[in-house]
Amino acid sequence: MRWSFIITILVLGTAVKASAQDSIPTKLWKEQASPVTYVRDDVYSNPALKSYQRVNTYSLIAASYRKSQQDLYLQQLGSGAAGLHVHSETYLKPNERTTLWGKAYYTTQTIEQVKFNESADYSIIYPYVMVDSVGGNMKSETYFFSGGIAQSVGVYQWGVNASFKGLQAYRNRDPRPKNISSEITLTLAGSRKIGQHYALGVDVTGVKYNQSNTIQFVSDLGRPLLWHDAGLGVYNKLLAGTRDAAVHNGFMVGGKLNFVPTTRNGFFVTAGVQQYNVGKKLGSVIDEVARTKETKVEADLGYMQERNNTQLIVKAAFESVKRKGIETKFDNKSSQLSLVPVSEDLRYLHEYTIAQVRAVYGKTGGLVDWFVGADVSYDDQSQRYVDPNRTLTYTNIIAGVDLTLRKQCSNILFSLQGEYKQIENQDKNKVWNLDPDKPSIYQMLNSNFEYLTTGGTYFGGSLRADFPVAPKVTGFVQVNGANQTGINKSDYKATMGVLF
Repeated sequence: MRWSFIITILVLGTAVKASAQDSIPTKLWKEQASPVTYVRDDVYSNPALKSYQRVNTYSLIAASYRKSQQDLYLQQLGSGAAGLHVHSETYLKPNERTTLWGKAYYTTQTIEQVKFNESADYSIIYPYVMVDSVGGNMKSETYFFSGGIAQSVGVYQWGVNASFKGLQAYRNRDPRPKNISSEITLTLAGSRKIGQHYALGVDVTGVKYNQSNTIQFVSDLGRPLLWHDAGLGVYNKLLAGTRDAAVHNGFMVGGKLNFVPTTRNGFFVTAGVQQYNVGKKLGSVIDEVARTKETKVEADLGYMQERNNTQLIVKAAFESVKRKGIETKFDNKSSQLSLVPVSEDLRYLHEYTIAQVRAVYGKTGGLVDWFVGADVSYDDQSQRYVDPNRTLTYTNIIAGVDLTLRKQCSNILFSLQGEYKQIENQDKNKVWNLDPDKPSIYQMLNSNFEYLTTGGTYFGGSLRADFPVAPKVTGFVQVNGANQTGINKSDYKATMGVLF
């Protein structure tokens, strides 16, 4: 954990000296606690558009403890987690032409009841994870730091952002996985002003990913069978047994086009595409045993307005993803230790489409600042495996409303937020062609299907208090809580930090 504080000091070292800003602390507090800001930040994620993202410069350091638990869950991701998160970030404008930003965090947590997955970064490498039937609680530590700069030259701006994420996940009892992964990201961007109120930006991103996945057993009582999932519980029996070391290597390339207002007033449009490609090798097999290829297309359309004491943002987002699982077919006529690849087949396919509309309107300057929000999302999912044929499909609709109230009492700014969502399943279907020798796989598939297709009601809320601790330095404390029926989920978080 000491490295997290070293990273934090490095990121914030110059920020402390550079934060002698002229902005009024109250304005900074209110911008940080605004639900409009949360939606708007993503619109200006292009490094060459970062200078338009915020009105107030700031630096922040915070620590939080979070605990979540649920009865229905995706078996591969666990039933909940408890852990500590230390976080810092900064956003600075040392002069009119330059914008600087940085972020660093460290997370240590215990993920409970992880089953049918002894690998890390499930969302990146699935379905090709290492599996046994025992599982258990998993400990993980994550280190992350990033930084960027944007510079204007006349009507043009260029920007660059780089980040590193390192993770280790392990268990101190049998089975004992040890997973170490790294993710290095670089984004290059440029933009040009269009008239007085808009800018057109483009960015290109590259990601290099690597994971080492090993598992050990020290008990004298034997070891369970290890296998390597190929999707929806299917596995290649040729690769099952004692192959306890795997390596995942991959890359992502993507690009995005942005048309945004420079004054936070007007329409915005973004469109992007990403291609992810991750291969898997086993320690005793020379060639790749499988590879995932994912294509993601996304687009946003919206309108924002900030005038006098009113704020408005409406954002419609669309995302379409196709993930292909390609397996290598081997010939083992000579021996199991010298597998010879003979072909590659597309066996697994995961396609999904998510569409969401989010709107927030707020009014400030009265007795109480208030913001009201509403959102609705459509989530259509389809997973298929060929030979044996297995299918999992469902469609969910989620609709919700939220209310945020802010009131300054003397030198303390209080923020109260409440949220309500209704999750409804519209359609679902499953087809399992089961292996009678593996009833546990059948139970896992049914449990995952029930979790993914169960509706319910979500209630969430938070209370935050910001208060001065020194000239141009404020402290804050915040508590969050949420419950969701159906899957019977509870989630609680407590945070404290300083903002300057």
